[in-house]
Amino acid sequence: MMTNLLVRLKKIPEIFNSHKVSKKISNLDENYENLTEDEFQSLMADSVDHTTITVEVVYVTSDKQVVLETQVPRGANIEDGLVLSGLLEQCDDVELSNNKVGLFGVIKPLTEILSDGDRIEVYRPVTAEE
Repeated sequence: MMTNLLVRLKKIPEIFNSHKVSKKISNLDENYENLTEDEFQSLMADSVDHTTITVEVVYVTSDKQVVLETQVPRGANIEDGLVLSGLLEQCDDVELSNNKVGLFGVIKPLTEILSDGDRIEVYRPVTAEE
């Protein structure tokens, strides 16, 4: 039996406040301590949005560092992530036709499919002035 499920859920507000989870909890017996591990895992699984993933977009120049976290649809590629992050609007010196891109330091094509937690990096040419 699980102990103090309500306490565990309240420590994670975004899970506890999720509509699916709160609805399930309201339908359960008030004695949360009697939930099985399977019931608890079911509550946790329902709190996850399986349609989107979170990625980080990074662009650095000698003057600034831009780090954006964004949600993209599952199946999105690097180009989608860059567009949805808003980086192209924030940094007018980034041109996808000129700048190389990559994931975690490895150059990849714009069509590379993203995974949850990926870090998209936009690379720029290094010049002698830097």
